[in-house]
Amino acid sequence: MANMVEHALVATRVEVQELEDLTGQAYAGLEKLLKLNMSACREFLDESVGHVRALMAAKDVNELLSLQVGQLQALTVKSAAYGKQLFSLVSRSGVEFAQGLKVELTESRKVFSEVMDKVIENAPLGAESSIAALKKDITGLRNAIE
Repeated sequence: MANMVEHALVATRVEVQELEDLTGQAYAGLEKLLKLNMSACREFLDESVGHVRALMAAKDVNELLSLQVGQLQALTVKSAAYGKQLFSLVSRSGVEFAQGLKVELTESRKVFSEVMDKVIENAPLGAESSIAALKKDITGLRNAIE
């Protein structure tokens, strides 16, 4: 019985470490997203100030309209580029996180199976019906998860 508890403690330590790793991956993705957004905001503000100065220096309506059209075209191109970067960042982060989570779930299932096997091995005589019900519930749970 002590061996089973020790095994469960080791498994829990591994699970906590893997959870910490997954959390680190999530934060790394968030940092990249914040960096992208801060860069986009800084660029937008710098360009907006320059555009306002250019508008104030316009000498006639045609020049003013030309500046506005140019600004709208530039914003369209930059918005599309930002969207591509955002999609790429989110996709990469999502794939990395999903892969880490898949490994984590596989390991958790393995550890859970080992612990349950130990419990079944150490079950008292006469508990066969309870063990059969437990196995059935575990199988149902695994099928539901998959």
